[in-house]
Amino acid sequence: MGNIQPRYKKIINIVIIFIILSLIMSWSTNDSAKVSFIEQSINQLVLPFQKAMTYTSNAIGDTFYFFSDLRNVYGENKVLKEELNRLSHLEAELDEVRQENSRLYDLLDFHQSHDYTTTPARVISRSQQAWYSNITIDKGSAHGIEKDMPVVTDAGLVGRVVEVSYSTSKVMLAISPNSRVSGLVQRSRDNTLVTPHEQTTGYLQASRMFYDGDVEVGDKIITSDLTGVFPKGIVIGEVVDLVDTPNAVEKTAVLKPAVDFERLEEVLIVVDYVHATEELEGEE
Repeated sequence: MGNIQPRYKKIINIVIIFIILSLIMSWSTNDSAKVSFIEQSINQLVLPFQKAMTYTSNAIGDTFYFFSDLRNVYGENKVLKEELNRLSHLEAELDEVRQENSRLYDLLDFHQSHDYTTTPARVISRSQQAWYSNITIDKGSAHGIEKDMPVVTDAGLVGRVVEVSYSTSKVMLAISPNSRVSGLVQRSRDNTLVTPHEQTTGYLQASRMFYDGDVEVGDKIITSDLTGVFPKGIVIGEVVDLVDTPNAVEKTAVLKPAVDFERLEEVLIVVDYVHATEELEGEE
């Protein structure tokens, strides 16, 4: 009690002496009234200490329950965060499924709106060295895929099969440096040859058109069946610019491909296309 101030020491000593004297008096008297008075006096003296002890006890109990509740809230908050993360991942997965379903629905609509038979396939790889040249799909000879079969999407021409293994195939894209596609200006029916653009990666160019040929910005270029590789009428791209070359005898147009080759995930392989020349040869 060395830290207690002298004034408080005196008060505590007086209270202790009073309690001791009261106890002695209660032992030495049989008068119930005196005893009652003494007990009441002691109770009055002790009451502040009892209140202080009760307040302290309640405060300690409240603090304990507070931290217990805080611990429970922390645990519940952790569980809710985990559940929120799980639901966020689930929402992302559902969004991916919705997008895939939308793409597949478009492919199905394209499949049903054309006369030739198609087989769906997924893009499973793409060469880093030949990003704009080839893709690999998850269908091969086991699925009836053969070399030179056309590959399309609902948007337009993708390319053609150039290599076939048992379960996969390699497709050369229409924007590949080695690609050559016979085309038509859909509006004017002018013939053209579509190749990759010489300066702009990912774009195409339509050349070998007469200089006075009828082609304009906004025209659609579609496949022609002159080469016998692609069915007629598949959209290749849209004219976005005309190349003005002085003294040229040919007209050249710049095309934006109809297919978004950067986001290519599913394709359709045309498995029953037979060129008219092949039909005639088969009849001989």
